[in-house]
Amino acid sequence: AAHLRFAHGELNVFAPAVERLLASVRQAHPDLNVSVSSANDSETHDALRTQEVDVGCVFVAEWPVTGFAGHRLIDGPATGVLLPASHPLAAQPAVRLADLGSLTWLHSGPQRWPGFFHTYEQALKDRGLVPLRRRERANETPSANMQVAAGDSWTLASEAVGAPYAASSTAIAYRPFVDPPIPCWIALVWLPPETTAVSKLVAVARGMGLTVAEGVRG
Repeated sequence: AAHLRFAHGELNVFAPAVERLLASVRQAHPDLNVSVSSANDSETHDALRTQEVDVGCVFVAEWPVTGFAGHRLIDGPATGVLLPASHPLAAQPAVRLADLGSLTWLHSGPQRWPGFFHTYEQALKDRGLVPLRRRERANETPSANMQVAAGDSWTLASEAVGAPYAASSTAIAYRPFVDPPIPCWIALVWLPPETTAVSKLVAVARGMGLTVAEGVRG
């Protein structure tokens, strides 16, 4: 039977879509043996390079991905921020990124795909913000926002990530920013050439509507 080694990181609110993809692959191709491993996106990059895995499901901020082939599953640009609900900026319906200079930027840079963090730094600079204070997320809790709730940090968020906070949180506020969105996608990436197993995975994703128009570039 054919074998596909699939690696993924912390997918946050996008995990259910990828879970549905894997279940659909199993249903469509019962002869394809899919083994799943977990790693952060930086580790997945290295595992792809050394051919320890066949395909990775990662966040990317530029497209196409240098040195790799890929298929974008979900468009998830950063369109807003999470910040303490008690902060004066949270009283506004929207924020300017340039106004966040006094708060600490909570990020997961070292855990991301190579180049991702630099692209985001440049995107913030282009929008008028050079964060003076930064804090890396713990590797064990890449999507936790406890530091934001504690009152001195902010983090970028997509609309999907912000939705639960917008609906119910009294500790953390999601506010859209008025600046242009910062591109980000959840993508399947692999080293060319594309194997039959990867082709099957991508075909199932397309059939489910997990695809981004190829004209959209970062």
